[in-house]
Amino acid sequence: GLQPPREVALSWFRDQLDIDQAAPGHADHWFGISPSHLLLMLFLGLVSATLHSCSRSAARSATTDVYAYEYTALELFEKAVSLGRRRVLEVSSCDSLEVMELQRRAIELNPLLGTPYIKRLHRLAPARARIREREWEMADIVIVNSDVARDSMQRAGRDVRKVRVVPLGFPDAQFSERGINDGPLRLLWAGTFGLRKGADVLLAALDRLEVPVAIDVFGLNEMPHEAAHRHSSRINIRGTLPQSELFSAF
Repeated sequence: GLQPPREVALSWFRDQLDIDQAAPGHADHWFGISPSHLLLMLFLGLVSATLHSCSRSAARSATTDVYAYEYTALELFEKAVSLGRRRVLEVSSCDSLEVMELQRRAIELNPLLGTPYIKRLHRLAPARARIREREWEMADIVIVNSDVARDSMQRAGRDVRKVRVVPLGFPDAQFSERGINDGPLRLLWAGTFGLRKGADVLLAALDRLEVPVAIDVFGLNEMPHEAAHRHSSRINIRGTLPQSELFSAF
């Protein structure tokens, strides 16, 4: 006939643990399993339950928060709100309208800087600012990379109590001893060379320098030729490079 389910289960455990069937009525055994084996089974059960609980906790914690970058976070944050998840927003620059104002002043001083690309960005600025405003309102935490960025947001009326400043990683400054006859001061520019990145400030500084300077630019050139031609002998546009090759250029 059929065996009771309990006997089938105990038989399976005995097979898995290689336990011999005890004699009927043996005082030191229960259902053919010794107390030591019962303790072992209990211990393994507790370990399994603990690991399962830790796994579920890790899965929950891994999906508790959502992280997104500015101008791309809106739909994700709206979904996160409906799921009750916390929202973390990373903002990589100062307040956009403040940046636009700085660029406008630079273009007034040098109209050549007002390229079609820059003009398009300025036309889009109000709509982009509304997107960032909404993202900021929905974020529980906002990550910025400097006190300058945080202060800019405060001037724009943002709630900076949710801001956390996480500085960008960079190596310690290294200086080499130079003599007056060691040739030109060599500078390296890494990244986009244009108004958005402050290239106009570098050009203005070059106008005031009276020492020889040689600048290697590794990155996309957005500066109009007419705006930088007076320093063409000082600036060498090298184009973009893979990161490994850029490091070797240092």
